[in-house]
Amino acid sequence: QTQENFFRFPLAIEVYEGTKKKRYEVWVDEKSKSFSFKYTNKPDLVNVDADRIILAEINDEKSVENLVHLYQNGSKYEDRREAIEGLSNFQDNEMAFKTLTDALSDSFYGLRILAIDEIDLSNAKAKGAIKAIEGLAANDEKTLVRAKAIDKLETFENPDYIKLFNSSLSRNSSAVKGSALKALYKLDREAAMAFASSLDNDLEKESLKAALVPVYIIDKTDDEIPFVASNLIEGIFFSEDKEKVNIYKEGFQWVADTDNEEATQNLVDSFVQLGVQYKQYGSDVAAKQALSVILMRKKESNYENKDALVKIVQDGLDKLN
Repeated sequence: QTQENFFRFPLAIEVYEGTKKKRYEVWVDEKSKSFSFKYTNKPDLVNVDADRIILAEINDEKSVENLVHLYQNGSKYEDRREAIEGLSNFQDNEMAFKTLTDALSDSFYGLRILAIDEIDLSNAKAKGAIKAIEGLAANDEKTLVRAKAIDKLETFENPDYIKLFNSSLSRNSSAVKGSALKALYKLDREAAMAFASSLDNDLEKESLKAALVPVYIIDKTDDEIPFVASNLIEGIFFSEDKEKVNIYKEGFQWVADTDNEEATQNLVDSFVQLGVQYKQYGSDVAAKQALSVILMRKKESNYENKDALVKIVQDGLDKLN
């Protein structure tokens, strides 16, 4: 430890020789402390902070063999999580990739999701992993796992998955429906839009907005532009997905150029709310800049309702000022 007033704390260390585990409980009572333990055979794993309770940065460069052993023998969720994250850096290694594939069947659904995220399906050895993810997409007991598996399969844009995506639209889970809709749109636009058009329940549309809004933007579904306008802020300002942000920015341009007064009002209202709610972070400046762009677009338009559109935007700016 580098700070003057260092911490004193108990530390659990587990040493594995095969599946045999010895546990040592030591006490860190100096800035720097070393510990030695006897062993019969070379340990397969030394698991520091085995109880996972220390708030600290631990530098522990485990080998592939260590990480595999940790996944197979670690007693805690955190052990298997560390192993999955670590093994994702060694996917050319056959043992590492097999363990990641095994993790797709982990008993804890959060780790199945992590394994889906981390595994590289472009790997030459990925045939078994792909089959496992197909099974998760169709049958996993947890809806979030099914949704994540569909997201993963979406990247293939494989027509063989159309049936799976279509059937997933009838699930009760909004997460599964949303993932299936986005995936299906890339393969069968008409089927995807037919499903989107069948949604006449506002609550259901709201629950699926993360999938519907990008689809409506890409498809330029004019009837849904007020709905899109109400839901652009989140995608533009609160998403780390660059592709999603770009789609939502395209949606902003679409609404900024429309003559639809309801859509214009919805977009202005959302920017006013953003500016007021997060003013302490400077969001009012960003909101004013966005509304100024919209105002310019409306003033430059030749719409019959140009004056009404300009007034909607100017009223929004006045509220922020």
